[in-house]
Amino acid sequence: MMTACVWQAYLAVMMRLGSAPSQANLASRADALMAAYGGPSRFYHGLDHIEAMLDGLDRHRSLCANFDAVAAAILFHDVVYDAKRSDNEAASAAWARRDLSSMGADSSTILRAETLILATRHDVTVPSSDGDMALLVDLDLAVLAAEPAAYDVYATSIRREYAHVPDDAYRIGRAKVLQGFLAKPQIYATAMLRDLWEGRARINLEREIARLT
Repeated sequence: MMTACVWQAYLAVMMRLGSAPSQANLASRADALMAAYGGPSRFYHGLDHIEAMLDGLDRHRSLCANFDAVAAAILFHDVVYDAKRSDNEAASAAWARRDLSSMGADSSTILRAETLILATRHDVTVPSSDGDMALLVDLDLAVLAAEPAAYDVYATSIRREYAHVPDDAYRIGRAKVLQGFLAKPQIYATAMLRDLWEGRARINLEREIARLT
């Protein structure tokens, strides 16, 4: 079911953004995207995550100015994901450029998709004027505000993706990442989503840090 949902979203977005995409090319590139997200090490950063973000985009599309650009960024933002790499977002943005160029998307759309994907590194402050970027990064972090049981499944899945890291090093590194989110004046950049999610996200982060330390 997840594959079908993401597959259909890919086809729809690429057909709307492309000038003359061929069906054969679309199918081939969709297959490659599905295979990447379906890799055996994708315990969290897989098709479920992409579908959840697409669902969130649909539910909050009133907050979105360029729906297709944000949808494209969602589809591609974790297409390259290896917990041993530090350039996943840049590699994912390059993949998006290849696919969008192949479909005949215009250069401004391609650049916008790349910029949005790079924002999912969560290492910069989202400009207050960029509502689409704010929505994208907030949807990417929506899991932080999940119900406690769902959050715990997420935390366990992240640990599995970092199985190559020894326990002590993982606990230190993971706690540092989570403390970085807590140190921000606000985790969520979109006012409406911040009202909905901020409090629960901070509780979840504090719980996990307590377990780690």
